[in-house]
Amino acid sequence: MASGNLYLFLHGLFAVAPRGDYYEVVLPNVPGHVQRAGTFLAESNITHENELRLRGVESGTANFPSTGIIDMPDISLTDRKRAATLWLRRPKAVFYMRRAQNNNYVVRRKDGKHTFNENILATAVVLTYDYKDENDVRLRGHYWEPCLVQNAISLHIISTSETPETREHEEITEDVMAEVIRGYPGLDFNRKPRPLASPWIDPNHLGYGLASVTPNPNSTLKPQQQHLIDDSGNYAFLLAELEYPAARAARLARLGRMIESPLAIASAWHDPDALSDQTSNCNLQQVW
Repeated sequence: MASGNLYLFLHGLFAVAPRGDYYEVVLPNVPGHVQRAGTFLAESNITHENELRLRGVESGTANFPSTGIIDMPDISLTDRKRAATLWLRRPKAVFYMRRAQNNNYVVRRKDGKHTFNENILATAVVLTYDYKDENDVRLRGHYWEPCLVQNAISLHIISTSETPETREHEEITEDVMAEVIRGYPGLDFNRKPRPLASPWIDPNHLGYGLASVTPNPNSTLKPQQQHLIDDSGNYAFLLAELEYPAARAARLARLGRMIESPLAIASAWHDPDALSDQTSNCNLQQVW
């Protein structure tokens, strides 16, 4: 029996609503999106219309703040167009990581009620939890075996496409979100230039998000070689776990081609990939 920290990664498009001491997290059923859960590089498909519940972790006091995500407090969830639903306890800390960078707006509501400015929108949200016994940690509704690395556990939830997204795909996404969210006003994304997220390979980037956004005082993560450590100096997770799923898929495909060639494969994993810096309405979480 060992205690430690669990890091839960949300990659892609989600709608999140507070429900008392829990959060209801909807994975929208967008054509072309995959819904997967599991350990890094070993995520497996989530059964559609399934309800997943994270068990064996301690409740925290952190909330999703209104900055760093798309906050829409005047709308509500519906039961339509759900691929799956995830129920989470309130976490110990919330990290808004790999934030979008731009000299103009990143995204704004089409009804004009709110504007979301530069440097505040995360493309990866990481929730941290304490656990007392790794044998009790599980994701009910999905077959996932936690994998410990120095008492740290990573759990990835993916809800996005694994190919570059087109304008048509983003329009379809808008239609699905209008079904998932009652009163959804639609979002206008800045496209000239396309907003960029901080690169996963550079933890010293100003937009990387190494300080938690809640609670106060902030928890922090610090880079150490190819991974991050927590406030106590313990291993947290790999930098590569923050790469966007579409970019990861492209990287692994390139790795396969290099092995077949055969070519040196070192650059396939460690070199930055421009695709991973692109933002769209499929990798900016919508929370209220």
